[in-house]
Amino acid sequence: VVPTDDLAGVGADDLRKQGIEDAAEGVAAEVGGDEFFVGVAQDALHGACRRGGLDRGVDRFDRTLVKSAYHDDGIDDHGAYCGPVDGFIDWAFQLHSQQHATTHHCIFNHTCDLTGELAHTETYYMFVANNRKGPMSLHYGRYVDRFEKRAGRWAIAQRVCVVDGAGILNPDPTPPEWMEVMRSNATNSRD
Repeated sequence: VVPTDDLAGVGADDLRKQGIEDAAEGVAAEVGGDEFFVGVAQDALHGACRRGGLDRGVDRFDRTLVKSAYHDDGIDDHGAYCGPVDGFIDWAFQLHSQQHATTHHCIFNHTCDLTGELAHTETYYMFVANNRKGPMSLHYGRYVDRFEKRAGRWAIAQRVCVVDGAGILNPDPTPPEWMEVMRSNATNSRD
């Protein structure tokens, strides 16, 4: 991890000489046409995208973690819900607790168009739901986000969840005995 204070007054050439190729998320870097600093800011944005949203925070019903990805006045548009982030969290937690025994959200490809303290990103996602009724389901699409850097912190100001598809996985259930053996090494829970 490279703390922000450690980068104060340090130029891109100095950092390259120190061998720092990949700065950690949350690094507040000025973007002034230098490819290295653009890369640092883009890495920080991808890190901000990974911190919460619909991945680990939603899978574990961790309100603080989900909220950490957004600015306090952030807006989320998931189609069935569109509004402030606090309402989104309530909606998502209720939906997942009622419909799914467990969920597993993942994010993948990430693109970023950065202009100063504003960034437009597109991040591919996929989640698998262990449905309470019926077979497991797979959902996939893209998060189209507007990130803003406020007070040195990148976070989501507005998110649109674009659903590209969904389907059923393995309509023939896995035998319970096999699942028991596969899960014998760890607890399957939201904790």
